[in-house]
Amino acid sequence: MELAIWWTLMLVALTASSCFSGVEVGCYTLNRVRLDLRAGRTSRPDRAARVLKRELEQPDRLLAALLIGNNIVNYVGALAMTTLLESGGRTPGEVAVITTLVLTPVLFVFGEALPKELFRVEADSLTYRFARVLSGMRIVLTLTGVLPLARMMSRAIEVAAGLKAEHISDARQRVAALLKEGAGQGELSEAQVSLVDRALVFGRVRVSDEMVRWAKVRSVPLECSRVQAMRAIGSVSHARIPVVNKAGVVVGVLHQADLHTRPDQSVAQLMTPPVRVKAQTPARDALLAIRRARTGVAIVEDASGRPVGLVTIKDLIEPLTGEIADL
Repeated sequence: MELAIWWTLMLVALTASSCFSGVEVGCYTLNRVRLDLRAGRTSRPDRAARVLKRELEQPDRLLAALLIGNNIVNYVGALAMTTLLESGGRTPGEVAVITTLVLTPVLFVFGEALPKELFRVEADSLTYRFARVLSGMRIVLTLTGVLPLARMMSRAIEVAAGLKAEHISDARQRVAALLKEGAGQGELSEAQVSLVDRALVFGRVRVSDEMVRWAKVRSVPLECSRVQAMRAIGSVSHARIPVVNKAGVVVGVLHQADLHTRPDQSVAQLMTPPVRVKAQTPARDALLAIRRARTGVAIVEDASGRPVGLVTIKDLIEPLTGEIADL
């Protein structure tokens, strides 16, 4: 009778270990859009989806509960097998060898590899079935104090090591996760995923990353004639050129086309007020400023107001679109 109990414990522990491992992967690969739709449904409410969504709102707590549960059942399985071997007259050395050669591969194959692959493929059908079990286990581990203690120790280690807490709820991370999921399921093309990946990174791009250094920028003097201006900018690729006074201060921007279409006006009359941005201005803000002013370019200045570069709309959108050929 006692042996039957230990055999049962070992089989239950192996089954539970496979479930914990599978659910962990299922929670990672679950389609979050479908989960939100199922959890928000008012007609025929999906309680399993609501429970699962609530657990996934605190992923660090969920992961800790799964790992603790998996460790507990693995220990029970090892204890049951050790007891069965000792009851069969095996020596401690033989027990250690058999446990290593038998239990470890069995746990790896049936408790880790197979269930993880199964839940990865069938996450949207299998994970919901374990939602209530997952919630119940988390509640038990919380009431017994095991889960709060483990999380407290984890935070203490993070603080001691100077690590920054990662928040899965961050909007950009959620969008990135959804994109990877869409790409994996063939819903999005590689080009689409690449574009949105660049859009997510675009928020960190600064004007200084994309501008043309002032030393490479061709400018024209405010006092020069039309002929001198046309000669000075004849080989310049930019359509708009900064106009500077005798002190080297940028006082305007000259459009090359205006020199040819408005022959009766001087450089001072043709130039338009410059848009000025700081080198550390986010590229997105600079792009909006240029579009509002309809100038096509902006003069990049340092903190003291000294020009350090020039940036065009083309320069600012290339981090999103990739290299754009000059026309």
